[in-house]
Amino acid sequence: MNNIEKAKSQELEPRPKAEIEKKPEAKVQVFTYKIALPTNDGQFINQHFGRSRFFLILETDGKNIINREMRDNNSHKGMPAHHHDHDHHDHEHHNDPEHQEHQAQAHTRIFDILHDVDILIAGNMGPGIYNQLIENGYTVIRTQISSIDDAIQAYLKGVLKA
Repeated sequence: MNNIEKAKSQELEPRPKAEIEKKPEAKVQVFTYKIALPTNDGQFINQHFGRSRFFLILETDGKNIINREMRDNNSHKGMPAHHHDHDHHDHEHHNDPEHQEHQAQAHTRIFDILHDVDILIAGNMGPGIYNQLIENGYTVIRTQISSIDDAIQAYLKGVLKA
């Protein structure tokens, strides 16, 4: 038997399983993004964006929720209480330089908390923070849907849009 015949005969013999090389599985790259919702309890959207106790951060691939995270909203810690009793509330203090400084600090803290978020789904928010979010590339969706689960399902189905 010459060398060519030996090589051909060896090719036909099955190799032991230990010698069979496994090809690496092709990995499909999944693109995800994060959605933030202001909440006090993880179930309902807080209607006062900046005053919520937490931000629920949901990571999604556009079809499914992949990860959930609750982040403390500490943007107003150490600042004076701010109540909105609209029947008896005078908004003149909003022009006060001290109030504006507190507001700027709170907004900076919110941006720190939401640094890796792409989309915000919220109820109400003031024009200052809304404009800053838009200017900084966030997609902001305002909704009257109170349930977080309902709002997310509406968003993922394409019903809730910016």
